Amino acid sequence: MARPAGGLCGGAAGPLEAGAASSCHGPWEEHLPGAAWVSPPRSLPQGLRIPLGVVALLAVASCGAPAGGGAQEADTRDEVPAALSPTVTIVPRAEGITPETMGVLVNLRDPQSVAVAAAFVDARGIPPDNVVELDFPAGESTLEPVDFGLLRQQVENAASETVEAWAVTWTFPFRVGCMSITSALAFGYDAQWCHSGAGCGVTAASPLFDHRTRAPHTELGVRPAMMLAAPSVAQAQALIERGVRSDGTRPPGTGYLIKTSDTDRNVRFPMMAEASAEWSHDDTLAVLYYAPAGDIIENVTDVMFYFTGLTHVGGLQTLAFPPGAVADHLTSFGGDLHGVGQMTALAWLEAGATASFGTVREPCNYTQKFPDPRLLLRYYVHGETVIEAYWKAVAWPGEGLFVGEPLAKPWGAEVVTFSAAQGLRIVTTALWPGESWSLEASDGSEEGSWEEVAAGEAASHHGTTTIVVNPAPQEAYRLVYGAKAAP
Repeated sequence: MARPAGGLCGGAAGPLEAGAASSCHGPWEEHLPGAAWVSPPRSLPQGLRIPLGVVALLAVASCGAPAGGGAQEADTRDEVPAALSPTVTIVPRAEGITPETMGVLVNLRDPQSVAVAAAFVDARGIPPDNVVELDFPAGESTLEPVDFGLLRQQVENAASETVEAWAVTWTFPFRVGCMSITSALAFGYDAQWCHSGAGCGVTAASPLFDHRTRAPHTELGVRPAMMLAAPSVAQAQALIERGVRSDGTRPPGTGYLIKTSDTDRNVRFPMMAEASAEWSHDDTLAVLYYAPAGDIIENVTDVMFYFTGLTHVGGLQTLAFPPGAVADHLTSFGGDLHGVGQMTALAWLEAGATASFGTVREPCNYTQKFPDPRLLLRYYVHGETVIEAYWKAVAWPGEGLFVGEPLAKPWGAEVVTFSAAQGLRIVTTALWPGESWSLEASDGSEEGSWEEVAAGEAASHHGTTTIVVNPAPQEAYRLVYGAKAAP
């Protein structure tokens, strides 16, 4: 795997080693349920109804406070009966991609695509109008750009106005010309997004890269896509189940950022070192950056993140990945799902990860063409879905294929507790460093006004933020991001 001439950020480089579309009326339509309420990860007292994905909170006790461990759990020995607990409302900012804004693409000529679409729609409560049926030849690795152009136009014409992103339910094709199909769906086919000639080179930058938007199509005109790719329907269903099970779990797993002896593929090491340092301030997430013997980790049961640089990664069968785990390896053809000569991104999903990434053609080792672990961890742990976090971590994604369960969201759900001894306590990872918050209180009546009782900023580092109000005598409280809510 050759390095680009002139460093990692630019310059020339050598090689490394149609049918009709419609809204949802498919043969699996009878499987579609109504949208279901998804409970937060822990039971809440009556009145503390907090929607999954609505994030906002607190930080009176954030700086240096441990998170996620026993020291953060409210003392329930003097817990007040539910009837006496205050109600707590989280005033939402933009929620990001949800089942209501996720579109689903299904190829009616591909039985696996039909089955996977049915399973995903059922598991996530996707609105029927968000499903787009397509009819094109199945099984080939690559679509020709002309054929894809007609297909994408059908997709865009059939897309509901509410759709912000796509879940792609087939595994083949995964490529369009020199682009990945996920990037071609997002941007349309254009050679600026890939290097269509011999060798490899600089490609266009994504407007989603490191962008705080939660509505990518509404604000930027881009619908990111992720493939529910798998060798079989059963494995795709297991992938979907892992994504659903991950939601709101705030998993205590570890991030393994591996320095390898493969010099050409180890080019993300500066990013890995910085990512490890960023999450060293509290117990939200353990992120390890090191060089293990043999370049791999084995017999580990808490692999929440695994980023490395090798053509093949051994020992995956000895690992356990919590639901929502993310893993990828920097190599040339991780996105070629046929697996010609190198391990593919599918191997991570088969091992138990919930999302992965790989390039579909020779990219050279431009770091911009691969996920930046710093950004992926930030956006994911601060409460965005895996499709949002992954896309925001890749600067030049035109040749990169995103695979996994797109709505997986382990972080972002608030934990709210109340006891006579410790008062009102709200814990979240949703606030970014330095982000402001405001806590308001009222008597709980319809006529009652809201008054600010506390305000502040999150800690200066990435991690968990906690606010404690003790005593908490009011009948109702609400947490607002940034500025006060309207009276």
